[in-house]
Amino acid sequence: MAIEPSEATTSLLPGGVAAENVIVLRYGTDCIDELTGLAQGKKLFDAVVIDAVDSGFLFPADVVMEAVRQAQSFLAVQGALVLVKADKAVAVVRESLVGLMTFHVFDALSELYDYSPLLAGYVQSCLGKETCVTGQSTDLAEQVLMSAVPVLTTLGIKMKAGLIRLPDVTLCLQQ
Repeated sequence: MAIEPSEATTSLLPGGVAAENVIVLRYGTDCIDELTGLAQGKKLFDAVVIDAVDSGFLFPADVVMEAVRQAQSFLAVQGALVLVKADKAVAVVRESLVGLMTFHVFDALSELYDYSPLLAGYVQSCLGKETCVTGQSTDLAEQVLMSAVPVLTTLGIKMKAGLIRLPDVTLCLQQ
């Protein structure tokens, strides 16, 4: 018998977001039961977002391991189980049909946007409009600049790894 997700802890994304294979769960005592229900439902999801804003990431490792085990049954290929709080996220992505799962840690929601803008949009819809995920991402000019920086010198290595901006580099070269 499949357990249907309860109305109190489960929500679908707002109508403006085109996501028919995305579900949002609120972390609570019955979260594993809801994931078991999703696994028994035989439907594949592109993303399952678990909202842990209220509890933070303070849950036992057993819960995470059980959630990942269940995720193999209900995630589509390249689908993600995302544990999210207000400023950070953790994602487990199903990479192949045989169940290879990868674990990704995002220290800022802008890193999630850099990894997958679509997934970041789902998370932003989950957290609400006060969270601006896309505003913190790098622009194309900065990406081109950082890819063109030479790394053969100590200055080049520091500039690439230490995020020194171009004006700082010109000051260093003049001195």
